[in-house]
Amino acid sequence: MTKTFERILANNYTLIMALVVPAFLIYFKSLQFDFTTLDDQWLIVDNPSLKTGWAGFKKVWLEAISGTYYRPLLTGSFFIDFKMGRLSPAFYHFNNLVMHLMCVVLLYRFLILNNVTKNLAYVLALLFSVHPVVLHAVVWIPGRNDLLLCLFTLAALNHLLKFLTTGQTKFIVYHFVFFICALLTKESGVVLPFIFAVIMVVYKRDSSNSFLYFILGWAGVSLTWFFLRNLVISVQPDLNFNMLFFKNVIPAFLIFTGKTILPIEQSVLPTLKNTSVIPGIFSAIAIVLLIVKPGVKNKQLAFTGLFIYGVLLAIPVWFSAGKTGSEYYEHRMYTSMAGIILFISQLKFNWNSDNLKALALLFFCFFSYRSYTRMDVYKNTETFVSTGSRESPDFYLFMFQKSGILFNKQQYDSALVYIDRALAIRQDRPEMFTNRGSINYMLGNYNQAVIDFNKAILISKTFDHRMYLNRGFAYCRNGNFDKAMQDLATLKKCCQSVIPQEFEKEISAKWKASKDSIK
Repeated sequence: MTKTFERILANNYTLIMALVVPAFLIYFKSLQFDFTTLDDQWLIVDNPSLKTGWAGFKKVWLEAISGTYYRPLLTGSFFIDFKMGRLSPAFYHFNNLVMHLMCVVLLYRFLILNNVTKNLAYVLALLFSVHPVVLHAVVWIPGRNDLLLCLFTLAALNHLLKFLTTGQTKFIVYHFVFFICALLTKESGVVLPFIFAVIMVVYKRDSSNSFLYFILGWAGVSLTWFFLRNLVISVQPDLNFNMLFFKNVIPAFLIFTGKTILPIEQSVLPTLKNTSVIPGIFSAIAIVLLIVKPGVKNKQLAFTGLFIYGVLLAIPVWFSAGKTGSEYYEHRMYTSMAGIILFISQLKFNWNSDNLKALALLFFCFFSYRSYTRMDVYKNTETFVSTGSRESPDFYLFMFQKSGILFNKQQYDSALVYIDRALAIRQDRPEMFTNRGSINYMLGNYNQAVIDFNKAILISKTFDHRMYLNRGFAYCRNGNFDKAMQDLATLKKCCQSVIPQEFEKEISAKWKASKDSIK
C-alpha cells in the first residue's frame, strides 16, 4: 500500500489526479445549483454591464463594484462566464470548482517548496480541499473573489520561492505578474508585500540590495494600484477604527480561527451575535500548546505560517470588527488557511505513524461528509434563505426574503411574522413596508396595509408606481374611494400603462356610486 502511494506521488499526472479527484467528487453536485439571493443578483443576474456585449468588458476596468471595490479580474471572470453560458449557473459553479482545484495543487507546491515531504504535503493539501470552511468560497459564486485571491497569492509566493532557491530571473517576472493579479482581484492583496518580505528574510537570499529592489518593486506596484483604484472608485471606505472595532477585533480573530481549526459551527452569514467564540478560544489554546509540545521542527517556517495566517486575516477582521452587525463571511478565510497549513506541517509529529495516518483519514472523512451534506444550503433560493433566516436571525435581508417566499406560497400569516422580524431590525427600506402592506392586504387588514404603503412612500427616495397602485387597491377595499381616486390620478400623470383597466373601472364606478349615495 505504501509503495503504491509513493508511486502515485512520484508521477505528476497521478499526483494531480489524486489531489483533485476527491474534492471534485465532493463538489460535483454544486454544478446543478442555482444562484442565491445575495451578491449573485447584482454581480451577475441583474448586472447590465454583462449584457452589453464586448464593450462591457471595457467597463470592467473602468468601473468599481458598488462604487467601492476595484476588482476587475473578478468582474472580468464573470463577464467571460456570461459570454460562455449566459445566465446558466452551471458555468459559474464549474469555474469556481476549477479554481478551487487549482488552489489545491498550488498549495501542495507551496508546501513542497518549503521543504515539506511529499506525503505530508499531499495529506495537508487533500484535507484543505474538502475542509468545510472552504465550502462558502467554492459553492457560493461570489466567493470567487477569495478563490482568485488565493490562486494568485500562492502563485506569487511559489514563484518567489523558486527565485530564492534557483536564482532564475524569470521567476521574478512571474512573481510580480501574479502579485498584480492579486491586487486586481481583491483589496486584501495589498498586505502581500509584508508576507513576501518575511519569506525573503527566512530564506536569506544573497545581499541586502536584492531585498531593497524587491521592496521598491512591491511598493511601486502597490502605489500604482492604489492610484488607479482611486481614479475609479467613487466611495471611500470608512476605516472604522472606533471603539466598536477595538471591542470586536479579538472576538473576530477567535471566530475566524475557530472556524479554521474546529469547523463545527458554520453559517451562510456569521455574525458576532450569532457565532460562538468558544471554538476559537480552544483553537488558540491548542496552537499555543502545540508550539510547546510536540514543538516545531523549523521555528522560522512555523511562525511564518502563523504570520501569513494573521496578515491575510487582518483586512477581513478590520472589515468585520469595525461594523455594526459584524459579518464574518467564511469565504474570507480561504487564502489565510495556507498559513495555518504551513504551521501544521512544521509540528514535530511522527507523520509516518499509523495513529496519525488513521487520524488524518478520520479528519478527511469528517470534512468530506460535512462539506457534502451542508452544500445543499446553497442549492437554490429557498434553501439558502431558509438556512440564512435560521442561522442569522439578526440579518434583516434573510427575514425579508423568507417572508417573500412564504408570500408566494400564499402562507400569509407566516409571511407576516418574518416581515415583522425584518422590520424590527431595520426600518429604512421602503420595499419592506411595501411587502408588509401587500401581506396585510391579502389578510384583509386594509387599514394596516394603507399605513404600510404610506410609510413606504414617505421613506422612498425614488418614485415607485407600485406603491401608489397597491395603496389605491387598499384604499378601494377599505372604502376610502376619494384617496383611491387621488392615487389613480397620480398614476395617470406618469404611467397610465401600469393601471389595470379593471381596477380603474372599479375605482371610478365605486367613487361615483359613493357620491351619488351622498346626494
